[in-house]
Amino acid sequence: MITDEKRKEWLFPFDEVRPIQDELLLEVEKTLREKKNLIVHAPTGLGKTASTLPIALSFAIKEGLKVIFLTNRHTQHQIALDTLQKIKDVHRINFSAVDLIGKKAMCSQPKIELFASGEFNEYCKGLVEDKSCGFYTKTMDKTGPTWEAEQFAEKIKRSTSIVSGENIVLLAKQEEFCSYEIASILAKKCQVIIADYNYIFNPFIRKTFLHKLDIALEKVILIVDEGHNLPNRVSEMLNSKISNFSIRNALNEARKTHHPEAVEHIERIAEALNELNEMNMLNHQGKNFEEKETLTEKDFFLKSLGGKGAYDQLLAELETAGDEIRKKHYRSYIGALASFLNGWLGEDPGFIRYISQKPGKEGTSISLNHIGLDPSFITRDVFHEVYASVVMSGTLTPPKMYCDLLGIERSVEKIFSSPFPPENKLAMIVPLTTTRYEVRGEEMFKRMGQICTEMVSLIPGNILIFFPSYGLLSSVSRHIQTKEKKMLFEKREFTKKDKLAMLREFKRNKEPGAVLFAVAGANFAEGIDLPGNQLNGVIVVGLPLGRPDLKTEELIKYYNQKFSHGREYAYVYPAFNKCLQSAGRCIRSETDKGTVIFLDERFILPGYFKCFPKENLIVTKDYQTYLKKFWEK
Repeated sequence: MITDEKRKEWLFPFDEVRPIQDELLLEVEKTLREKKNLIVHAPTGLGKTASTLPIALSFAIKEGLKVIFLTNRHTQHQIALDTLQKIKDVHRINFSAVDLIGKKAMCSQPKIELFASGEFNEYCKGLVEDKSCGFYTKTMDKTGPTWEAEQFAEKIKRSTSIVSGENIVLLAKQEEFCSYEIASILAKKCQVIIADYNYIFNPFIRKTFLHKLDIALEKVILIVDEGHNLPNRVSEMLNSKISNFSIRNALNEARKTHHPEAVEHIERIAEALNELNEMNMLNHQGKNFEEKETLTEKDFFLKSLGGKGAYDQLLAELETAGDEIRKKHYRSYIGALASFLNGWLGEDPGFIRYISQKPGKEGTSISLNHIGLDPSFITRDVFHEVYASVVMSGTLTPPKMYCDLLGIERSVEKIFSSPFPPENKLAMIVPLTTTRYEVRGEEMFKRMGQICTEMVSLIPGNILIFFPSYGLLSSVSRHIQTKEKKMLFEKREFTKKDKLAMLREFKRNKEPGAVLFAVAGANFAEGIDLPGNQLNGVIVVGLPLGRPDLKTEELIKYYNQKFSHGREYAYVYPAFNKCLQSAGRCIRSETDKGTVIFLDERFILPGYFKCFPKENLIVTKDYQTYLKKFWEK
């Protein structure tokens, strides 16, 4: 029983603590007190933000620390802001918080949306160095923030102590200040910062960011929301590549800007890429794979360009050309090419290098890839240095895997069950079909379609059906028939606008219902809420286990060597978590009622079955009886 005094001490802003939430609250308090790192799987409805942010803030105020709450979804930024406002309203305490969105999104320069993230950073750097950004020069001078900027930030803080990123952009643009720098001034003086993963887990951004805050990681309580995304997001920061297209752009740039030495060097790089690809094609003779990939060595590429000495000279001259071009145009394809060549010289353990060829909209793409396999190269030091941390998600299973992948020491791993009434949810594994490659065919697709058709008729209202791929979606959905419900289909090329339009259409058709066909791990599997009777059922058809590509095969080898769990960590668990993420679209509140069905015989195999939350999970082939009984109640 959590007492009123305890809720007040924690700054808990709600009148009641939900079932099971009390266990999470106590675990968070213990973690902060013992300066540890908590890895927690907590299903939807447990109140993860409300269970972590208030206690962290309370602890930070007492100990002179700063809370940094990281999330990669904009909706979670708003939930954190709302929670902080609720704390202030209920407990009447004096604290401030700021929300930092991406630096590019905060920029007030015109046509900024045309730049990719990497290009924007170079563009911004060029404007600042040339003193040609009026927003920046009004905000910052050689010693730091200008007096006008300090006064403007103080004015914002006086008007509202909890500031959203959008509000900062709006106010700063009106007064012609740099939104990002104003946000940094505010962040230095506040107790809580809400931001994207990049602010802490991109080493270059983190160094600048912490310097602006004048704080070390040892003084930070770190909360990572949607933590299941963190390993992939960090690994992407370690990745780089060049392609025949990027080389062509660099070559055109060198000719237009009159850099004959760069033209010669880039032509040699193009020849080396083609030479590597010829070996790649020989390696794949007789293999009917759309994408052809072959591992290559760091030194082989160096030798193709004349050896280490010639490579260093080529790199230096391309870097010089890139810097010259950026001074005039703020972006450079040559500079990007030089950055890749510099990274290619990096360490070998934990990285792979490979050449690939695949068809694309603009023709055949040939790329040379330098890929990081181990996110702990970046995350390990962060979790080692912070005062304490909480990494949380509704699909952080198994927690031990994430602890291993992120290199987290002094860790505590916890799994919590759902707080929602069990009678509101029917969860079934129906082992009547499978998407295994060796048995795929028209007969199996037809059987899947017949079963899904019957399930659709027995579940009232809206239903989401998830498939492992767009190919399987197409093959099975043509065998699913319903006269009463509208059928909507996700497409591979969907934009954010397309996704929102389809969601609106789906919601509009909740009576008599619609069926939305989607792909696990794609647009509709995460980041959408369909409460109440907007979604009554989710059917997950098969496991999204694709043919392992070269990177996955190398990940399996690497994780086998490091953890002895290569196939599980690199292949099985990531696919299974896509299924759980898809299933999580159903039952978003304590009043929701819904059905979740996993349709594949492989779900009952021990390696997969052990990953399921076991509360009220039924394994049955008689799905009709259970569905009729559940929806007749």
